Amino acid sequence: MRLLLALTLAAATLVIGCGDGASPDDLLAQLPSDAELLATVDFSAAREALELPEDADPLDRGGGRGAQRLLFTVAYALPHLERPGDLPVTAALDHGRIRAAATGGLAPQGQVTVIATEQSVEEVLEGLEQRGYRREGQILASDEPSVKVVYGAAAEADGLLVLAGSREALEGVLESEDGGTGPARELLDELEGPVRIASARDRTRGSCLLGLGAADRPGAGKGELVLRVEGGADPKRSRFDDKEQSLPFTREVRFGTAKADGDLLRTPFSYDAKDPGVSPLALVRGDLLADQLYGCENGG
Repeated sequence: MRLLLALTLAAATLVIGCGDGASPDDLLAQLPSDAELLATVDFSAAREALELPEDADPLDRGGGRGAQRLLFTVAYALPHLERPGDLPVTAALDHGRIRAAATGGLAPQGQVTVIATEQSVEEVLEGLEQRGYRREGQILASDEPSVKVVYGAAAEADGLLVLAGSREALEGVLESEDGGTGPARELLDELEGPVRIASARDRTRGSCLLGLGAADRPGAGKGELVLRVEGGADPKRSRFDDKEQSLPFTREVRFGTAKADGDLLRTPFSYDAKDPGVSPLALVRGDLLADQLYGCENGG
C-alpha cells in the first residue's frame, strides 16, 4: 500500500508540474531557430538574489524596491510586463508561481515566450479562453490586435506554456526541431547570471561588431557586457569607458576594465542595486550604431 501511494504521488507530481523544474536553457529549445534576440530569466534565482519570497509576484505594487527590481528584471523575458493595461495573460497567469522564462524573436508577430511555472498550463489556457481566445486544436488564438493582447496565440509544449505574437510564429516553434540555435544563442551561452540577454547583429551592416550580450545579478548590482568582434577583440577600442561617449540607459552605470577573450570583449559593470530602473541590459535591445560601442578598424 505504501509503495502504491508513493507511486501515485510521484505520478501526480509529474502531471501537475512537469515544466516547473525546467531551467532557462531548457526553455530555449522551444524558441525560434536562429533568433536575432534572446532573453532568459531564472525567476527563482532572481528572487533569492533580491531576498524575496519564493512566490514573490513581480506585479505586487506594494512589495517595495525588491519587488520593483524584480519587475524591471523579469520584464526582459516577459514582454507583456512592458505593456500597461488589463491584458488576458496578466489575469490568467499567476506570476508568483513562474520559475523561469525565455523570449526569442522580434516583436511583435515573430516573438515567442516560453514559461516554466508551477501553475497548471491548462489552467492558464482555460483562463485565456475565458477572456476571448478560441481553441484551434492544441493552439489557442486571439483575433485581437497585439496592442490589446501582446500574444496572439498560446499552447502547451512539454509541460511548458508557450506564447507567441502570432499563430504562425507559434506553429513554427512547435514544429521545429532546432529551436534556440544560432549566433545569439552562442553568445548567450557565454553569459552567467539569473538574467541574460543576447542579440546577433546583421553581418551585412559592414560592422565588425557581430553580437552584443549582457548578464545581470540584480541583488548584487553587478553584471557583464560582452561584445563579439569579428577578427578578435581589442580592449583599446572599447567605448564603454569613454567619458565623452553618451550611451543611453547607462547614466548611473559604472563600467570596469574591458578584457579580450578571443573574439569576445568582456566588460564588467556595476550600479546602485537600490535603484529599480538602472541596468545596461537595455543596450542589447537597442539599435545602436556599432561605433557607439566599439571602434572598428574600418570605422563601421
